[in-house]
Amino acid sequence: MKTFLEIGTSYFDTLNYLADRGWQGIQVEPIKKYQDKIERKENVHYENSAIYYENTDKLEMAIAPDEIVAKDPDYAGMSSIVRKNGKHLTEKVLVNGITFETLFEKYDVKAVDLLKIDVEGYDWHVLSLFPYHILKPKYIQAECKHWRGQDKPYMKALLVGHGYHVTLDQENLYAILI
Repeated sequence: MKTFLEIGTSYFDTLNYLADRGWQGIQVEPIKKYQDKIERKENVHYENSAIYYENTDKLEMAIAPDEIVAKDPDYAGMSSIVRKNGKHLTEKVLVNGITFETLFEKYDVKAVDLLKIDVEGYDWHVLSLFPYHILKPKYIQAECKHWRGQDKPYMKALLVGHGYHVTLDQENLYAILI
């Protein structure tokens, strides 16, 4: 059975449709009110945490208040762990942080066919935390439109060093294990 791992699920544009096609998956979303809106699928685990370098229950994130989202729907589902959160991500929320290793142990992950990351500028950090020495996803898609200039060449070099063919466009990084 194919497996997907989606980091930064929010509640729209998810990989849930893969569960309807026989995949199993894990969706990692730290903001509970966003995760609660996701339609539940039998083959999918829903982890209410943020990927982090350590396990903690005191990780501060920021979201846009409901009144901002009502005025500008682009902020719907958006959250950030980045300390410079922007002028609209002002509501602070404490969430759980979880390492990839703990996540893999908790859900008995032995392989990942597709890794999708969309965590509003923290994507490069999540990619760098991935334990490639334990397992390597066959395919990776990570949003890169919020990255700083030096992040793209660094992540491309990191992934190439782990055996991936990497392409980038304005919005996303795509990597295929070769």
